[in-house]
Amino acid sequence: MASAANTISAQSSVPVGASRAMERNIGAQPRESIGRRVHVRLRNGTLTRREGRADAAGWQADTARWSLTGSDFDIVAWELAA
Repeated sequence: MASAANTISAQSSVPVGASRAMERNIGAQPRESIGRRVHVRLRNGTLTRREGRADAAGWQADTARWSLTGSDFDIVAWELAA
């Protein structure tokens, strides 16, 4: 379970574009995402959870780049895909 300090929502300073809360990326792959698929929000605003996207099933967490480099393509928030 995420702590309130580690969760971001649409009302926070890092927009996630949905009312559902997403976990903040701390710069390393989260333990609970190992072997799973995730939905992510990139720093540039891209959200993989939207319907009709080619990546609507989410990204393979084990092959995603979790490091925070300041790039527009950094993962800033994530959630496990259903």
